[in-house]
Amino acid sequence: MVLNTSARLIFGVRRGEHISPFLKEKLHWLRIPERIAYKRCILTFRALHDPAFPDYLASLVRRPSSTDRRLQLRSSRDVKLVVPPPSRTTKFGERSFKCGNPILWNALPGHVTGVSNLDSFARRLKTYFFETSY
Repeated sequence: MVLNTSARLIFGVRRGEHISPFLKEKLHWLRIPERIAYKRCILTFRALHDPAFPDYLASLVRRPSSTDRRLQLRSSRDVKLVVPPPSRTTKFGERSFKCGNPILWNALPGHVTGVSNLDSFARRLKTYFFETSY
């Protein structure tokens, strides 16, 4: 609602007109759920690749260990994260950094997660969310 109202204010679009073309083509804004997912994925990327990222958050995001039998599989080439078992409090558990971010990360395609540079990752991630959003 705030996103649409802001775009209407910027472009002078009346209330009865569609606002999606302005959000997509002129402003290049993601919708709110995609924007939240974008921020969460950026945090996950930084937890995996940035040594200056706080350890208490980086320890919550784990890759399969090197002794894991999963490394013998072809799927081990994917950059997937370990998803902890679901908790009893499903609403809060699935939204937590420890559970929700690995699920979101594992849902991303390999061409997005396969980069090691934050700028490249952010660009590919926004393009991916932009294409799937509209």
